Amino acid sequence: MRIGIRVQLSLLVTLTALIAVGVLAIVTWIINHRIVVDLRTSRLSLTTDLKAAQLTQSLVILHNSVWSISTRLVLQNALRRWHAGNDTAENWQRAYEDLEIVTGSHGGGFGGLLQAVIYDPRLGNGNDYPGG
Repeated sequence: MRIGIRVQLSLLVTLTALIAVGVLAIVTWIINHRIVVDLRTSRLSLTTDLKAAQLTQSLVILHNSVWSISTRLVLQNALRRWHAGNDTAENWQRAYEDLEIVTGSHGGGFGGLLQAVIYDPRLGNGNDYPGG
């Protein structure tokens, strides 16, 4: 069985063209895949950096809020009176009212602050808390 030269050349040109297009398609796919993976990696890295910065800022704001509340003179004076032996509820009433004003958002206070605990290093193991 003889195959004509025209058919042989047609098959050769077709096969060569298909191989060339296939190689180009594979190379293009590899390059595009790398670009997509690099973009995903950079976007994920950027997202994690932004979230880390946001978390850091939130912790700094919380720390500054607690610090600014804990250094209020009304609270410090109540702690001094408590250390001096004044264990009455009246000792803590003014400090309680002051903390309500400070933590209330309507007065320009720290509305996002839900709870803060102020520890005095002289309290010992934590069982000697005021009012308890």
